[in-house]
Amino acid sequence: MQVAFVSEVFLPAVDGVVTRLTRPLEELARAGDEVLMIAPTGGQSSYAGAPVLGIAELRMPLYPPGTRTATSAPDAAKRRLSLTSKLKQTLTNLSA
Repeated sequence: MQVAFVSEVFLPAVDGVVTRLTRPLEELARAGDEVLMIAPTGGQSSYAGAPVLGIAELRMPLYPPGTRTATSAPDAAKRRLSLTSKLKQTLTNLSA
């Protein structure tokens, strides 16, 4: 199975969103699925064997220092997927 996750925040940030994303990435990779993560630039280049592709980020003044938040994550993610991925889209759920 091929799965792509898109998030407005990812490692090195540690919050509920990141915690909820890392576990499925680990389990899908362990099951042998092809996984792709799309998240703000400046973080890790891979996690649990899944490549992490970067999209533009925005620094939020009230967020803790170092927190990266993606700008217009759904639009940027769609463009990034169409340019860099051979995934055949069957289901998309982009939340921002």
